[in-house]
Amino acid sequence: MSRRNFTIQTGPLVSVIIPTKNSASTIQLSIESIKFQTYTNTEIIVVDNYSKDATREIARSMGAQVTICGGERSAQRNFGAKIASGDFLLFIDSDMVCERNLIANCVLECLNGGFKACVIPLINTGKNFWARCRHIGDIIKGNDTLNIAPRFIERSTFINIGGYSEELIYGEDKDLARRLIKAGIKFGRINSYLIHIETNSLSDMTRKFIYYGSFMHAYAHKDFSLFLKQINPLRITYFKNLRKIRNPIMLFGFLILKLIEYESTIVGLLLSIKIR
Repeated sequence: MSRRNFTIQTGPLVSVIIPTKNSASTIQLSIESIKFQTYTNTEIIVVDNYSKDATREIARSMGAQVTICGGERSAQRNFGAKIASGDFLLFIDSDMVCERNLIANCVLECLNGGFKACVIPLINTGKNFWARCRHIGDIIKGNDTLNIAPRFIERSTFINIGGYSEELIYGEDKDLARRLIKAGIKFGRINSYLIHIETNSLSDMTRKFIYYGSFMHAYAHKDFSLFLKQINPLRITYFKNLRKIRNPIMLFGFLILKLIEYESTIVGLLLSIKIR
């Protein structure tokens, strides 16, 4: 399609793929953020992992195409990509919402810049103290180039690269980026945000860190030297961005949260090694 004839109504179809499992509390907000985009040529595909709540009913009532696929989110995303009709794919989670111009900016970035994929900055938001501490991490990371994970990607490129690695539970998004870079695919980047609605308590976060830590070895095995760089907390970029944090209490909370994250992840990793 000619870029000259592109408009936000008649541009390429974008398939938004949302994996879900018991997501009734957040799926409405997620779908609404897609339906109210300035870019209107979209389809919404909800890939549900046998939810026991009203997730599927809510999604259908809002006009989403709903299908069922078991397994972890990589399998759900890959299944959604297979049945999608769009020229481009946008992968979001069921507890995420998109800023209103996000899809339009992704399409423009790819078409005007000749990119096959686009990185979307993610910010965490929430009302509890620990959710706000996670947001501090978004500021400190800034434009970190080592932990990029493009969520907007040309469908044919995604299919050709093999989609997400379904054997990975941790780091599947960064592994996709690694394989795209290896294949010579360059990424664009937009300034619109994908917003993660953080509702977990500290204990919930700790359990999540342990869970992902138990699968970390599979991702590390893909490219161990890159993995070591990605988990290194002592990067110059991080220290430079620390100056942006004006609230010492929130900064202290963030440092405590990161300490818990590292310790919990190591516990999960050690448990997985012991089990094997």
